[in-house]
Amino acid sequence: SLEDCENQLKSEYKEYFSKQRPFRANEILFHILRNGKKPTISIYNYLLYRSYTIKGNINNIEAEGILDKIFDKTNPVELNTYTLNIIIKGLSLKYKTQPIEFDNELLKYFYEFDKHGVQMDVSTHNSILESLLEMGRYEEGWKEYTNMQNESEPEYFTIELILKAIINQLQKEADKTWINRGFDIYKKYNSDYQRFFTAEFYESLLKASLIIDQNNEKRNNYFTNVSLSFIEKNYNNENLSFSEGFLNELL
Repeated sequence: SLEDCENQLKSEYKEYFSKQRPFRANEILFHILRNGKKPTISIYNYLLYRSYTIKGNINNIEAEGILDKIFDKTNPVELNTYTLNIIIKGLSLKYKTQPIEFDNELLKYFYEFDKHGVQMDVSTHNSILESLLEMGRYEEGWKEYTNMQNESEPEYFTIELILKAIINQLQKEADKTWINRGFDIYKKYNSDYQRFFTAEFYESLLKASLIIDQNNEKRNNYFTNVSLSFIEKNYNNENLSFSEGFLNELL
């Protein structure tokens, strides 16, 4: 685990974990190699993760140095999916407002990992999904989610991510497409992942439904009725605690 790697490195190179100095992943790696040791992929993953996630302009330089070592043909390292997942996270931070650059560099790494026999799994898809959503690319995130279902059963983290996306979109705009997506997710996963269907989800779904129905000339209240039926089924769920006055506001 990352925690195990950190504890190991702290015991051997504690001076590099001082709060008084920036984290220098490449200096740590240099000392490991100079001492004749061969770092495991877990050590590389840890150094790469820290390089990407610690604040400061030096991070991209640090990460690129670690990546150069990972892909150095004279120093072969056995890559794994966790390495790829960390890179995806790092690229999303590096190219937060540059989607084309993110996509192009990600494709390059997919090709590189495929050459090393490392295939994407559900955790990799989750990393892509999380990155797309954090970059505000919600439609592309939804496409990634639907593509995942063709390859493997989504994990709890997948459902948590996509529900957050639905809530975010419905709070920004009452949109029929995202309301229907909320309905579909509920019908498919509520029984297995009930704890993720929070009061915030139901409130967002219902408020957006009310707006849609109020603007509908037929005034058949279709969306509102479906949303209310979801709430009625789950109102006694101990995980739900609606905001003060929310249900009274609807009466």
